[in-house]
Amino acid sequence: MKKNGIIVIGSVIILLVGALILHHTITSGPGIPPKPQEHSQASVLLDGKQLTLTTEENSNVVLRALNMLSSCGAMSKHLPRSIAAIKRQSHVDVMYSTIYTPVLQVPAIKAQLLVREIVIPLPLDAAKGGLWVCTDDGVTYLSRYYTGYAEELQKQLDKAGGP
Repeated sequence: MKKNGIIVIGSVIILLVGALILHHTITSGPGIPPKPQEHSQASVLLDGKQLTLTTEENSNVVLRALNMLSSCGAMSKHLPRSIAAIKRQSHVDVMYSTIYTPVLQVPAIKAQLLVREIVIPLPLDAAKGGLWVCTDDGVTYLSRYYTGYAEELQKQLDKAGGP
């Protein structure tokens, strides 16, 4: 009798842990790691001037950049321009600490990226724009992101004093 009680309690614990993991996955969103904004720093360069972001604005920019990245429909190791050239013009730059590097699922291209940095040129243009992503394997160019996410990022930049 005692053995059956232990098995039942063990099964209940396993079910609760599984439910907790599922809840965490659903509330974090598809492909987005939990609370990435706590381990990252967003910076915005506009017309040669660094935009100062509040903690809340930083969090919102980070999440919107990750949403754009996770929605991309094309990926290439061939870069249309160097990342250094992109960083000389207006852009959003999201850097992750070495303590926490998100592994992001990009469902449309069936890729998993260990994200160190995301660089997004401004102004945002979903038709011909893209994102440069630095990983441990080098720099990857992703494009064809969902325009709704770009619009959300643009609204956040506007609120923060952006273009």
